[in-house]
Amino acid sequence: EGAAALYRGLGPILLKEVPFVVTKFVVFDRVAALLAAALPDAQGGALLSVGLPLAAGSVAGLFAALASQPADTLLTLTNEEGATLGSATSRLAAEPRLALQGLAPRGLFAMLLASPQFLIYTRLRDLFGVSKADLTLVWDALATIQAGPIGR
Repeated sequence: EGAAALYRGLGPILLKEVPFVVTKFVVFDRVAALLAAALPDAQGGALLSVGLPLAAGSVAGLFAALASQPADTLLTLTNEEGATLGSATSRLAAEPRLALQGLAPRGLFAMLLASPQFLIYTRLRDLFGVSKADLTLVWDALATIQAGPIGR
């Protein structure tokens, strides 16, 4: 039963977490860039180093919650009601309002959680001297390794 429950919940977990994490980082980068461009006088100040990650992280958390809410509903249906992914998807398609249940507290929770996460993330990135370009190079290298030898 334990392995079956894990397997049953794996699909909804991945459907929820992948959009949540990807959306969170993409929106954070975009909002942080917009805020930094809108506040050129704050470069290097406390507002930029603390306020910007908190504000951009808050917006990123909200958008991530919105992007992953339908999948979170599927996960809830599979966990609480023991439904399969297929039956939970059918129920959600038949009752789309289910996807809105709990959205406000989940959005607030994501905002409150993501903002300090991004503050810590930016502080650590700055502490270790890692730029966004460095992170992009790492992901590009990992994608190349995963793709295998050229000419395959």
